[in-house]
Amino acid sequence: MSLDSGYIYSGATSWPRPRYPGNYVNPDEVASEQGVYAGLGIAWILTQIRARSKLFQNKPVRSIQRFAKLLNDASMKSANPPPCRFDTFFSVRPIAGILSWGHDGCWAHNRLFLKCLKKVRPDLKTVYEFHVFQDGIDLSKVRELQWNEQFNFLRLFRYLWHVSSGDLVALEEWTRRPDSNSYSMSYAVFDSTSGDEVVPPDGWQEAAKVNIQQALDGLRP
Repeated sequence: MSLDSGYIYSGATSWPRPRYPGNYVNPDEVASEQGVYAGLGIAWILTQIRARSKLFQNKPVRSIQRFAKLLNDASMKSANPPPCRFDTFFSVRPIAGILSWGHDGCWAHNRLFLKCLKKVRPDLKTVYEFHVFQDGIDLSKVRELQWNEQFNFLRLFRYLWHVSSGDLVALEEWTRRPDSNSYSMSYAVFDSTSGDEVVPPDGWQEAAKVNIQQALDGLRP
């Protein structure tokens, strides 16, 4: 192990250890970090020493877990294209019904993680069927693109944020503005049993304003 230019670790490394790659579990499966990430090697060694000390003394290890997360976050490769970043791969989890967070995501900024939406249903076999793409997209043309280019046509939602009411699920959708790195936010509602988007009827905003006004009028003395 060389800590001046990089470090290596095998899949047999015990906790606490780098999260990626999580599928390396054997001694001959070796990962490496180089360049500006080299200094993280000594940090991992010291963290492992602290962890063993706490375990031998039967003390809580919450501080070890927090610091290990900090080291994992520091090892993220921001220069990689979003679908390749390992921090988006292990965050697939169910939302409600057949709706689930997909594999692909990106960071709109340091505190806003966006993920694609996935429908988990036996009859949906390909990504073009179970992923939620932007409206008006010709999926026959999307199929001709590379997988990392197809990411640009997925709809993205704020990760781990949703509101459920019965079979309905409201999500916070973020859309990249054309020719810009900024995003605009809106809300989308899906039926968790079918995966279909629930589109409000025309004029619902005006009707809602009337109902609110009538409710306010009823409260006035």
